[in-house]
Amino acid sequence: ALALLACLPTLADDVPGWQPIYDAGGERFPLDTILLSFARELYEELPRGPAMDPAAPPPPPFDAARYRRMMNDLAIRAQAAIAGIVSPAERVEAFNRFFFVDEGFICEPTSAAGDPDLYRLDRVLENRRGDAVGLALLYAATCEKLSTGIAGPLGERERPLPAFPVRVPGHLFVRVVFPTWRRNVEAARRGASLENIEYVRHHDIPQDQVDREIYLAELSKDQVIGLLSALRADIYYGRGEWANAVVGYGAALKKDRRLVEVYLRRAVAAFRGGSLELALEDVSRALNLVPDFPEAYRVRGRIHYDRFFDPQLGFPPSERASGPARETLAAAERDLSAAIALAPGLAGPYRLRARVRGMLGDDQGGGADLVAFIERTREEGERRAAEADLADVRSARSMRVVVDRTAPYGERIRAAMALGELRSMASVPALLHALDDPNVRFRWQVVQALVHITGRDMGAQAHPWRQWWETREGGPRLPFLPLDLATPR
Repeated sequence: ALALLACLPTLADDVPGWQPIYDAGGERFPLDTILLSFARELYEELPRGPAMDPAAPPPPPFDAARYRRMMNDLAIRAQAAIAGIVSPAERVEAFNRFFFVDEGFICEPTSAAGDPDLYRLDRVLENRRGDAVGLALLYAATCEKLSTGIAGPLGERERPLPAFPVRVPGHLFVRVVFPTWRRNVEAARRGASLENIEYVRHHDIPQDQVDREIYLAELSKDQVIGLLSALRADIYYGRGEWANAVVGYGAALKKDRRLVEVYLRRAVAAFRGGSLELALEDVSRALNLVPDFPEAYRVRGRIHYDRFFDPQLGFPPSERASGPARETLAAAERDLSAAIALAPGLAGPYRLRARVRGMLGDDQGGGADLVAFIERTREEGERRAAEADLADVRSARSMRVVVDRTAPYGERIRAAMALGELRSMASVPALLHALDDPNVRFRWQVVQALVHITGRDMGAQAHPWRQWWETREGGPRLPFLPLDLATPR
């Protein structure tokens, strides 16, 4: 312990700023120094966001010396826990017991937006909690501080626990690498060891992405800086500060061009910031890295869909029936179809493609997509919303048939029956319009549908129904018939 203490940094605030570390390169600094600098950057530069009260007092200074001391103390205790253990496997097991049991570090699930308190080194040290990224980086940084002061079987200079962060899609773990032995350490499972093939299967990673070291390769410190830069940009992204997010993701990609997910996040930030060209270029870069990446196709499909409505990059309402506008929707449908073909088990692309197909007039295809989404989604709220959308799709299709006097009466009668079963008040204007039809049997079925929907029976004449619809208390003052339903198909 005394030998280790002698080589540890002093307790003074000797932590460089984040930008100097970024510019100089990660290999010049210990990993815990990089993590402390990053934590201070987030603490000082991104404390509470743009909505913070300007009159509020500034936060107290970041106490780098305190957290340096906590890291040094943690390393000294870790050395004591593995002292005298020669076997690499037993040494890893001893360190895992120390880290996850004695010190009590617990892995928390990561939210979609990410929580800096779960990966900032100061917060993880204080709370003894972190997400997979925060714990994996702390684990590796602690092991690195044990690189001197312990005599191993290969000599004094051997690292007792040569541990490195390893990335897979949306996740980070640690790999301990000895010359003749290695083990993966999963912080999310209290140090359990998983083989590479288990990560490949769980994350569906193609072998060529492993061979090209996009995933499952040990990260250099520069790559760690790239990962941290992306996390910093995620905070801007979450705030809707698109320009800052684009710059931050660019800084991450300068350190690691293989951060394929970062290209997609920058694509979305660029699009929302008004740069369609950069957005589409970034999706193409992601697909160059991972050609069969369903998320890339989903993101590009979403960009095409959102562009249709965007006031700057899209089409005004008067042009949304034009050829270029419909081609934008067709491009969205192609990309979403590619995403579904590559990952048919994912729910999200089905619902978005349903909307696109509905806008293109393919009610049948949109309805089938909503059914597929309902079968796949695990979110009860989303399922109920999709069921409502499905009812709307079926209702819209039936409304078009009901008002289409060129359609066979058999189809129109079945459509009126379907509207009665769906019981959507949105279909009342179409049914009221159909009450002027000369066919008695069809009008009778329309009245039955109105009775089912409204719970009222006002007879077979159109006037009482229309008068009630226009004057009913609290009812929406809808136009008599939506324009898109007034045009027969």
